Amino acid sequence: RRTEQLRLKPVKEAASSSSGPLTTKVHFRVAYEQVNLGESVRVVGNHPSIGDWVPENGLKLTTTEDIFPCWITCEQIVFESNFQVQYKYVVVGEDGQLRAWEDYTGNRTFLTSGAEMAVEDDEGQYRQFVANGEDDDEEEDADLVEPVLTIKTPEMRKLMFDHKMSMVNDLEGSFKIGIHDTVFMVALSLPIKLIRGEGGSWQLDNKAPSDGRNFAWLPLVREFRERTKKRVVCVGWPGVHVDSFREKAEIERLLAKHDYIPVFPPQQDFDKYVSFCTTFLWPVFHDVMMFFQTSKPL
Repeated sequence: RRTEQLRLKPVKEAASSSSGPLTTKVHFRVAYEQVNLGESVRVVGNHPSIGDWVPENGLKLTTTEDIFPCWITCEQIVFESNFQVQYKYVVVGEDGQLRAWEDYTGNRTFLTSGAEMAVEDDEGQYRQFVANGEDDDEEEDADLVEPVLTIKTPEMRKLMFDHKMSMVNDLEGSFKIGIHDTVFMVALSLPIKLIRGEGGSWQLDNKAPSDGRNFAWLPLVREFRERTKKRVVCVGWPGVHVDSFREKAEIERLLAKHDYIPVFPPQQDFDKYVSFCTTFLWPVFHDVMMFFQTSKPL
């Protein structure tokens, strides 16, 4: 059953409007597991298309067994371009009545831009499902915004994987990892979760982060280490901000045992970077179709 969460109501602000003729089609995606049978997730915010902050009038999202816990829009939502959208996710029952606000401080926000954009509050999990070959065939109904996911055969999965790898090989060329080589994997954040123990010291959780940070990276690292017997060193933000040199040194010693190198960016700069990514870079560059030629026939 879903555990009761702190119901943080939105800080309601007046919606702005744009007199320009340009519009932006927006698709919402969110990862949300805390729902009971019969309940659903909706997005509600400062625009009539998402309920004008009335949860019962919010935009209903949908999910399937193939993509859960991802919830996605199944229809095009049109906003005025250059409109500052403020929104939150809510859980509603079968009767359409509010059950709970999401556990998120303040309002989520983004600026509409371009002809079409995707708001990814699932940290890329939906794209991961599609990348794994669970997306629909190339021939889609033009009226469908989101592809209908189907289960492909192992042969089709291998074909898609070979297709992607041929592109990587064309771009990077061939290379070999020697028996004494070390592989460095550098990313925004490490695929680990740090928790404080009862005595206040930092401890490493054996489970992958549940907040979406590199959710697929930890199993990949473990599999690569076991399969190749190579040393893999991961570099990135450890998921926590600490101010004291003592705590930083404690975390560095703890993670060094597992071949993790933590990087501690200034929190203010880090927050600005993440905000820039979520409001501009990711909506612009995610889901961009790449056309390429490959020398490897399929």
